[in-house]
Amino acid sequence: MSNTTAVARVTLLTPKQVAEWIGVTVQALSDWRYRNEGPEFIRLGRMIRYDRATIEAFIDAGRVQTSA
Repeated sequence: MSNTTAVARVTLLTPKQVAEWIGVTVQALSDWRYRNEGPEFIRLGRMIRYDRATIEAFIDAGRVQTSA
């Protein structure tokens, strides 16, 4: 691979990994997918995967700024 070739590294996570990371059940992720809610996901055939960067953005989107 040459230095001029840019390769995007994507870390794909399973629903189980995401559920453990964000503290929900695998079923909750499934329910969110069914209702078109929650984080974006990737379908590879019958497999469901989540991009790590997308999950981080989903977490950041839920951040609430409080006043001091």
